[in-house]
Amino acid sequence: NGWKLVVADIARLRRIQGEKHPGVPYFLLGHSMGSFLTRTYLIDHPGTVDGAILSGTGQEPAPLVAFGKLLAGLECRRLGYDGVSPLVDRLSLGAYNRRFRPNRTSADWLSRDEEQVDAYLADPLCSHKSSVSMFRDMMGGLHLIARRDQLERMDPSVPVCFLSGREDPVGGMGRGVEKVVRMFRSAGCRDLSVHLYPGARHELFHEQNRQEVWNDLLDWLEGRLPPAEPLDGGTPNS
Repeated sequence: NGWKLVVADIARLRRIQGEKHPGVPYFLLGHSMGSFLTRTYLIDHPGTVDGAILSGTGQEPAPLVAFGKLLAGLECRRLGYDGVSPLVDRLSLGAYNRRFRPNRTSADWLSRDEEQVDAYLADPLCSHKSSVSMFRDMMGGLHLIARRDQLERMDPSVPVCFLSGREDPVGGMGRGVEKVVRMFRSAGCRDLSVHLYPGARHELFHEQNRQEVWNDLLDWLEGRLPPAEPLDGGTPNS
C-alpha cells in the first residue's frame, strides 16, 4: 500500500503547512512520478489546494499499465519487495532512453542540456535503482488515476497547469499529456492550462529553455492568486 502511504504524507504536509501559514494560498507541484501522486492527491483530497502543477506527466495505455503491474508483482515474489529487477528497469527507464539513440549516456532522455545530464549521473543521490515494489505500487497508482469514477471525485474548480516537453517519453512525446488533459476535461475540470515545449525532454527545470518554463509557471501562478490586500493608503500590496 505504498502509493496510498505517500499520498497520506502529502496530505499531512498540507495540514502542517496550513497550520503554520493559515490563509496563505497553497499550490501543489508534482513532477514525473510526483505528478502521478499529485493526481492521486487531487482525487483523494479534493478542494484542499488552490491549484496544481503537473510537470512531466503522462498516461500509458491501460494494457501496458496492467502488464507492468503484473510483471512487477511477479518480480516481487522472486526478489522480495526491496529487490531490484534489471528487467523492470530496462523495460521502463531504459525504454525511455532508447528513443534517443544513438545515446551519449544512459540518461539522454532527461534533458538536451548535456551539463545537466552529466551532473545528474555524477550525483550519488540520483544513482539508486528503484525497488520492484515501488514499480508495482506506481502501476497501481497509474491504474487508479485513469479511472473515470476516480477522476470525477476531483474538485472541478481547482486550476491545473500542465508543463511538459514535446520530446518527453514519459508524456508520450506530448500525446500522453494531451490524453490526461482530455481526461481532466471530461471529468468536468474547468481551468486547465497546457504548455508543451518543442524539443524539450523530461526535466523541464533543467532544460535548455528552463527560463521560459519558469516564466510561464510564474505567470500562471500570479494569474491565480487572490487580489492583494490594499495598504492603508489604498494602494494594493505588491
